[in-house]
Amino acid sequence: MQTHSNNRLIYLLIFLAGIVNLAACAVPAPVQEMSNARQSLQAARAARAEVYAAKKYERASQLMEEAARQLDSGDYIQARDLALEVKLLATRARQKAINKQKK
Repeated sequence: MQTHSNNRLIYLLIFLAGIVNLAACAVPAPVQEMSNARQSLQAARAARAEVYAAKKYERASQLMEEAARQLDSGDYIQARDLALEVKLLATRARQKAINKQKK
């Protein structure tokens, strides 16, 4: 009798592990978000944000590195969130740099 309940437990654990694995695969890699973040950083650099908005630009660069690490480790949700933050910070850094150069 105990062998039967042990088998049921094993099958249940295998089933649950399969469900967790499928759920993890359901989140696609944030390829577009990462590309957008990189392009935003390049645009900020082209506007000389590393000079005119150094703190924002540096923070965006650091977050981009972290997003890449998260992507490599398979944490696509965190990578996506970081990439979106990079895009926002880089865009702000670019605009600040442009505004400072107009003065």
